[in-house]
Amino acid sequence: MAEIAAVMDDVEPPASLAQLAAIHRWPGGRRPRSVSLRELCRRHEEPARTRRLLVQNTWLLPGVDLRTWCQGPAGRYLIDTHLTRIGAKPDRERRARELGARIVSDGYDWVALCEAFGVNADWVIEGIGTPGPGVSRGPAASSTRVGIGHHEAAALASILPQTHPLAAALLTLGPVSCPPFTERRVGAPTLDSGLATLSRDPTDLAGAASHAYDNKGEPLRDIDFWSAKGVQLSVLDIGVGRVEIYNTHLYAGGHLAVDPTPLERTEVKRAQVGEVVAFVREQHDPANVAIVVGDFNIDGLDPTDPAYVELSAALGDLGMDDLWRQRSVTAGVVTPGPTALMDDEDELTWRGAEVCDLGADGRCAESAGPVPTDDPPERIDYIFVERQRPEHAFLLDLTRPRRVSFTRAPGEEVARLSDHAGLATTLIASTLPD
Repeated sequence: MAEIAAVMDDVEPPASLAQLAAIHRWPGGRRPRSVSLRELCRRHEEPARTRRLLVQNTWLLPGVDLRTWCQGPAGRYLIDTHLTRIGAKPDRERRARELGARIVSDGYDWVALCEAFGVNADWVIEGIGTPGPGVSRGPAASSTRVGIGHHEAAALASILPQTHPLAAALLTLGPVSCPPFTERRVGAPTLDSGLATLSRDPTDLAGAASHAYDNKGEPLRDIDFWSAKGVQLSVLDIGVGRVEIYNTHLYAGGHLAVDPTPLERTEVKRAQVGEVVAFVREQHDPANVAIVVGDFNIDGLDPTDPAYVELSAALGDLGMDDLWRQRSVTAGVVTPGPTALMDDEDELTWRGAEVCDLGADGRCAESAGPVPTDDPPERIDYIFVERQRPEHAFLLDLTRPRRVSFTRAPGEEVARLSDHAGLATTLIASTLPD
């Protein structure tokens, strides 16, 4: 029993059979009154049907490439001129390749990535090496540009502080003659979704689908507008059945000319959560176990925060629970589990041990202690798991989730591979009991 207990919770292993049974899942979601150790052993001793899952925001944003162009009929772009790039993250190629290597060395089987835009995801895959993984990607970049008019851009430039990174670029537009029947526009090519789910064994990948968000913010207010953020489904075979992983990255808002109000941010996120729920309802096969993961940009550090309560209720309507709050319990208390680890992005400084006491194994210690209250960190990355249902074709148990942070060699300017902690858990699938 001790061996199974240490697998299911390596921070505070259950001390009794009743406690061990309580962190396993049961047919129909109901634990029987009498639980045998033999049944628990059966689940863990069946032929290996385990997969290690990593959910990771990669911090690989290439930036918004602001341009001005003359737009003609049928989407023709003439006199296409680069103005500035905003939001590019440092040392992307090397960090991406290192992440791929760490996925292999740390033994992850399924990896749900977000903020891995375009070639950045390719670099992660190349870092994994050969044989390459199965790859499921989210919505692609749109070939149609969206921009604002030249006069609107000039008016915006006139109200921005001269130190704003957009101001100089917009003020350099000046009068430019466009060919007849074309219109001067200012905007950016759209990035893809930044979503990619990787399966180390390509044969695990049994299907895929995706949806790009209809609600995405405003063009010169929200950097998210210039990507095809959405939700991406990967159907993965685990031997005795299939797991559906819905990977998403919700709107953050701002980072361009004028920041949205808190209410505007809330409304966009609420709409996107609604789109996630609708997509799951449309795609879900009741025989499979559904898991929704990703960076929601909704803080759940305080479980009474109205935005988190609303998120939990929306996914609760799908029969899903936040795995962290369900399983990351130490001394009877749910551990805080913040996932935003960077202190100052401009200075490339990191939060200390009070947020993530990082061990030699690259995992944060999960104590029940308090986090800073003067500048509290955020818990914005999640794993929501569908409750065990009678319709499911198999049982799926999950180990206690752990936060992981990939450190780099001493002397690197960027000390970690991402500004987010990843979330890791092991999925253990077994046949239904007789």
